[in-house]
Amino acid sequence: MWWRGSNGSLGLLRVIACVAPLGALLALTGISGLLKLIKNKTLAISAVLLFAILCFVILFLRSGFPPEINKEDKLTQEAGTWLKKNNYLGRKIIFSNPYLPFYLGLDPIEKERTQELNNVEKFAKGDIIVWDSHFGPNEDGFPESKFRNDSAFVILDNLRPTENFVTLGNKIYEIYILERK
Repeated sequence: MWWRGSNGSLGLLRVIACVAPLGALLALTGISGLLKLIKNKTLAISAVLLFAILCFVILFLRSGFPPEINKEDKLTQEAGTWLKKNNYLGRKIIFSNPYLPFYLGLDPIEKERTQELNNVEKFAKGDIIVWDSHFGPNEDGFPESKFRNDSAFVILDNLRPTENFVTLGNKIYEIYILERK
């Protein structure tokens, strides 16, 4: 029940993206078996094309194109705008939300400029940390108390959506932009 988020998947696209290729191969095996039952090759090709068109139409009607930006990513974009406006792009950016480097036009693989939030001991003086209440405590194991109770972090800004919403871990979603002293 991926789409419901049961069994730990949370309904995330990144989870289904890992299993979709295997599902496609299994479906192809089934479709191949069904097509062997159809003796008329033109009819078989038409059936496959109709099925493929139906799948694409249903996919785009259901999910929309281009995809809509969710509330968390919208606030992450605002954090990126804040970083640009306040001239912090020259510093190393440590991030929670994996979309942030893309909003900033940075390469998330380039470790000299960006790094995923995962281990506070690796931070250097002057690093900028963009922490959010979804990924920070859940994905990165970096709860809010870790920077609130540590004088090595300075809170530069706190971004909140116009309408509060609850994220994973029953927390109100927000983003903190921090600096490592």
